[in-house]
Amino acid sequence: MILGLKIFIGVLSGYLLLILIRVMLTWFQGVDYGKAYRILAAATDPYLRIFQKIKFLRFSAIDFSPVAAMLVIVVLIDFASQFIREGRLSLGIVLAVITSALWSVVSFLLSLFIILTAIRFFMGLSGANSVGPFARTVDLLIAPILEKTRRLFFRKRFVTYKTILATTGASLLVLYIAGKVLFGLLYNVLQALPV
Repeated sequence: MILGLKIFIGVLSGYLLLILIRVMLTWFQGVDYGKAYRILAAATDPYLRIFQKIKFLRFSAIDFSPVAAMLVIVVLIDFASQFIREGRLSLGIVLAVITSALWSVVSFLLSLFIILTAIRFFMGLSGANSVGPFARTVDLLIAPILEKTRRLFFRKRFVTYKTILATTGASLLVLYIAGKVLFGLLYNVLQALPV
């Protein structure tokens, strides 16, 4: 049984690597990678398409469906690893693994938007080109979060773009720290459940 689980983990880890390579290659459009690429696409695209059909995985101009696809594989690997380590899967362990996976997604998104907000804030401070294609792309990605921040903290008051950026960045950082602490505590409580 343990050997079978180790093989299962190895196969899933290999497939995860193939998906990661496939996703990274999609960043370079118009390049013909040849037969190896077509084989890679044939092996990974059917699985990735399952997640591409889930509409809420698209946020603004970003498609998070590959992240969700990889997350499912990571959760399966975690379940198998926990079973090997503990010799059993309890409800607490299952909930702890799911909680850990959920925090991975949330922390990834928070980190991404903290970084994008910081980049845009410092571009504004440094006087860098605020109307260039890079700045416009970053603005497009963070616009929904900036609007939520404006509505939450400033309602109908006029504030500068830098103020909204600073407030958004600080709010996201506080959420990240609080989430890390709370999810860590929840993970430990769930994993200790005897059931």
